[in-house]
Amino acid sequence: MTWNPSLVPGSTVIDLNGLTEGTHPLVVEGGAPLHVDTDVSLGDFRFDGALSYAFDDCRVRGSLSGNVVSACDRCLVPFDRDVSIELEAKVFLDPADESAGVEEIAEGVIRLDPEGSTLDLAVAFRAAVILDEPIKNLCRDECRGLCPVCGVNRNESKCDCDSSRRDPRWDALKDLSTESPKE
Repeated sequence: MTWNPSLVPGSTVIDLNGLTEGTHPLVVEGGAPLHVDTDVSLGDFRFDGALSYAFDDCRVRGSLSGNVVSACDRCLVPFDRDVSIELEAKVFLDPADESAGVEEIAEGVIRLDPEGSTLDLAVAFRAAVILDEPIKNLCRDECRGLCPVCGVNRNESKCDCDSSRRDPRWDALKDLSTESPKE
């Protein structure tokens, strides 16, 4: 008997009723954006992988690809970038059992709902996208950012602000010399 997951198109929730031991192919597609963070979302995503179940071990492995929309750290303009992320997560089958120390193992673990019959991969997808985020999100390498004086986007227009202004709190250090003291 093979397990055939009932997937609602665009949903990340999988019905596990009838799951048998073995490795089962799993394809999840979503057209609606999956909101990862306040300014990050994953759209047009596709997960190609498998759900492996043997005894009390259940794992989801596969490749998540999609289009991430995030804000540029310099100019704050939303931009798209394609992602392809390898994903592996253990499915914690008994949500009532706290003896396994699952509270300490947050990374790479998906918990079932209290009923234990559905698996929501949205949490694993969000975690994978967050971990794949670059340290500095830039719309392009040459991004000029915002003017610190007037706030205009320097990529779209030029301003005549004096950008050589310095923080007056550092003025006291101007007169210090880098030479070593004479004895």
